[in-house]
Amino acid sequence: MRKLPLLFLLAWLGFQASSHTRLATPDSPQPTEHIRCDSYPQADFIWPVHFPVRLSGSFGELRSRHFHSGVDIRSSNGQVGDKIYAAAAGYVSRIKIEAGGYGKALYITHPNGYTTVYAHMDRFTDEIETFVKQEQYKRRSFALNIYPPDTLFAFRQNQYIGRMGNRGRSSGPHLHFEIRHTASEEIINPLCFGLKWYDRQPPQMYQLKVYELDPDGRLLHTQTLRLYGRDGHYHPAEKTIKIHSPRLAFAVEVTDKQPTGARNGITELHLLSSGKRLWSWRLQRFSFDHTRYVNARQDFAERQHSGKRFYRCHRLPGDLMPNTCEGPTDGYLALSENERQSIRIEALDFNGQTATLSFEVLREEGESPQNSASFNYILPWKEANLIRQNDIQLYFPENSLYEDLYLKLSESDDESSEYYSKVWHVHTPDVPLHRAMQIGIRPGREMDAQTAQKAFIAYCRPDGKIVNCGGKWKDGYLLGKNDRLGDYSIQIDSTPPRLQALSFTSNMRGRRRMSFRAYDETRTASHIEGLQWKAFVDGQWLLMEYDLKSRTLYHEFDGSIPPGKHRLVLIVRDAMGNERKFEGEFYF
Repeated sequence: MRKLPLLFLLAWLGFQASSHTRLATPDSPQPTEHIRCDSYPQADFIWPVHFPVRLSGSFGELRSRHFHSGVDIRSSNGQVGDKIYAAAAGYVSRIKIEAGGYGKALYITHPNGYTTVYAHMDRFTDEIETFVKQEQYKRRSFALNIYPPDTLFAFRQNQYIGRMGNRGRSSGPHLHFEIRHTASEEIINPLCFGLKWYDRQPPQMYQLKVYELDPDGRLLHTQTLRLYGRDGHYHPAEKTIKIHSPRLAFAVEVTDKQPTGARNGITELHLLSSGKRLWSWRLQRFSFDHTRYVNARQDFAERQHSGKRFYRCHRLPGDLMPNTCEGPTDGYLALSENERQSIRIEALDFNGQTATLSFEVLREEGESPQNSASFNYILPWKEANLIRQNDIQLYFPENSLYEDLYLKLSESDDESSEYYSKVWHVHTPDVPLHRAMQIGIRPGREMDAQTAQKAFIAYCRPDGKIVNCGGKWKDGYLLGKNDRLGDYSIQIDSTPPRLQALSFTSNMRGRRRMSFRAYDETRTASHIEGLQWKAFVDGQWLLMEYDLKSRTLYHEFDGSIPPGKHRLVLIVRDAMGNERKFEGEFYF
């Protein structure tokens, strides 16, 4: 950690001795004290807002392909603009601006070894806003990821740092708030630091899944059962669940419903059989390197099909996330014929409030169900796997699977003009990958050099959207990569992005901004740079910001354009190099 300025250290010590309350509001009802976080400082941080805290997202929540890395604090009135304050004294160590992700984010490093993160902000302080804009013009880039000197911006605890917003990948006005261990950059549940909020309801359970497995762990049959009960006690309609397979596992749909109606995630999950604990899961901190293990922690197929979050009560073989799961059987249960066992599943929120599900399982006599799904290849989860056929090659890196995959690979013809190969059906998209697979496809018809430059590996999503997964030619194959199974082909993109003026006329006097709708029909995989743009007024580079949700490019008039007649040139470019240009004159 860098040495802190003396003035900054004095500010830290002085404010730590202050009498500022750490509660969301002095008259809020007190939650049950949490006793499992004594190793973290309990008096160093305050909530970064001055109104009663309502959490619309909890730490470690099962999101799509990642664990939620902080807590989401809802706006006080459903609008952007709430003031945000430093949770502790510190200096600004990082500023990040992007169209997606965290949008506008501020990172403040503290002398106690932790860093707080404030994401989806609408604006920073005036001083930081001025610095950011200078850097954007200096670098000729809207997106920034900069690490200012530790003497440039220092804040006292509870000092104003900006306003709450809705920028980046955000579904509504809120503050995404994190606490990280500075040295390791591991994310830690902010509630572990003694921050209080109101929640007196135990988690709620909705459905139970029972997975019947063969001795090798292959899925044979699934039962999904509705649950009944209230006040933390739940049961299925029938007390005894009958199965016919030698091995089984469970998953439960559960949320921690908040007084506001938000359905947050749980903190702990325990599986007990006949009073003995078989398996436990807890999540209080994790590394970003491990966040994709969320694919193994939930029933991924169910999430893809219905959006429901089922927490697995067992560990898949390829779930290698450290320090989260423990138990003698990894949560799997083996039953002999006519054997009966009582099962209890406990789900806890951060305050220790518990929901309990109780039932029995009975293995009846008779043959086990059979898995009749066809497959071409068996891919062991712990090995690298290479598949080569005449017109396709697939490579799965080591540890890219969570369990052995009985993969089905097939092909079909598509005579549409944009398809330059067969469509390859690489299993189904409801099986997750931990690491991206590499895919190479040989074209099915000839293309000239100009056409070949516009070719890409296309992932055909179940909703019909096309995703560009890259395209490099090697030995007659077009190569790309993606972290999803499903349908792939070679396609061509020679169409420029869409660009439409929303707020631009020849007379811009009195206007606060100019704006344009800008987007590309073809989406891009995470490793492919998407839409790019550049704007010039009278030949000088102009800052254009991009709102990903509305797909809008805009410039806020800030005094950089003097009164008079001007000429605007705006160019947008997609991942394949296709460009569209807008030119127009205006008076300001």
